[in-house]
Amino acid sequence: MEKSSRNANVNSMMKKKLNDMWTLEYADEQFSRYIRRRDSKCQYPYCNKTEGLDNSHFHLRGHSATRFDPDNCIALCRTHHQQLEVPQPNKNPEYIALMLARLGKEKFIYLSTKANGIYKRTQAILDCMKLVLS
Repeated sequence: MEKSSRNANVNSMMKKKLNDMWTLEYADEQFSRYIRRRDSKCQYPYCNKTEGLDNSHFHLRGHSATRFDPDNCIALCRTHHQQLEVPQPNKNPEYIALMLARLGKEKFIYLSTKANGIYKRTQAILDCMKLVLS
């Protein structure tokens, strides 16, 4: 089977699954699990907690373009999650420094630009499915 034909079949199958079960809430749960498994411990410097991790979004989940972008999220323990999300994650100097160190300047700027773009929620969920199911 040709690659483009195979991709079309996969996309068709994913859209059917999206309609059948991949609600936004389900996608959020799966993506959160993916991030917590990927990081396995709190990503705050010198914190090694592995229990009770949250999936923290640097650009809030309301930004569809970065909602399911792994570069936008890190696992944090509840204490550090609450600490870094005040007043708002992408305006907290400590969180900005953490993300800059993690991503590098170029990726950080790209992520910020992407967060302010227009992105359909359906496409965001499809992107999440591809990430989680791969």
